This record gives sequence, C-alpha cells and structure tokens, in this order.
Amino acid sequence: MELEKRNTLILSIAQGLSVTTTNINMINTGLVGTILATHSSYATIPLSLQFLTIALTLIPVSLLMGKFGRRAMFLIGAMSAFVGCLVIVCAIYYKLFSLFILGSILLCFSQANQQFYRYAAADNVSISIKSKAISLVLAGGLIAAILGPEVSRYSFDFFPDYIYYASN
Repeated sequence: MELEKRNTLILSIAQGLSVTTTNINMINTGLVGTILATHSSYATIPLSLQFLTIALTLIPVSLLMGKFGRRAMFLIGAMSAFVGCLVIVCAIYYKLFSLFILGSILLCFSQANQQFYRYAAADNVSISIKSKAISLVLAGGLIAAILGPEVSRYSFDFFPDYIYYASN
C-alpha cells in the first residue's frame, strides 16, 4: 500500500509539472511566434504544429509504452520536454523562428506522453483506490492550471532584450 501511495504522489507531481509546462507553452507560443516570425500570419504555426504533434504521436506513444514500458516512455517524454525547452530558449536568444518550431514540436511530444500519467496511476494501484489515484494525478493538473499562468505572468520579462526567455 505504501508503494501505491508513493507512486501516485510521484505521478501527481509529474502531471502537475508537465501540465505547468503545457500551460506556459500554450500561453506563450503565439506571442513568441509573433516576435520571431517573418510575417505575423506565421505566428501561430508553432502552436498549430504542437496540436498536430500531439495528435500524431498519441497512438505511437501508447504502442511504445506497451513495448518498452511506461517508465521508459515517461523518461523519453521528460527528456523531450527538456531538450524542447532548451531549443526554444536558443530560438528566442538567436531569434530563429524555424528553431522555435522545432522546439515546440519536441515539447509537444512530451505532452503526448503526459496524457498517460493517469493510466499509469490506475495500473499501479489496487482496485479499491483506483479512482482516488486517478483523481489525485488529475489534481496535479489543476494545480498546474493556477501555477502555469502565474509563472508566465511573472517571468516573461526577466530578460528585457529576450521577452519570454525566462518563461521557457
């Protein structure tokens, strides 16, 4: 029972952190796109490609989880988020729209992985507390719904020459 609680807590924290990243990303992507794009009509291309990336990778991520296990795919997803955020930071620093698109796609591969945290919680607990475990993991996303916009609000202009640099 103790292991079930620990795993549920870890998955809840992971859900909260990953959804915080998602929220900040959704808030800032169009705004950064406006700054970096050569034409304002291109500003939402990265955001559109993010949704497309999630849609195209959900099923492969699920199949890969079946083959290699959830833990391996969660680690790959976390690394994808880390690398994606680094690429986005570089894109903002060097003012490269194409690099920003690449970073956005990498970040959204991570978001496809995050969709499976609740299923991992359900798989790792007894039937009697399954619904509670799923609820606790999803509650991590509720905390992120508050935390993400606040982090974005207070960090977007930490570096005045590179707006949104600190948010990523």
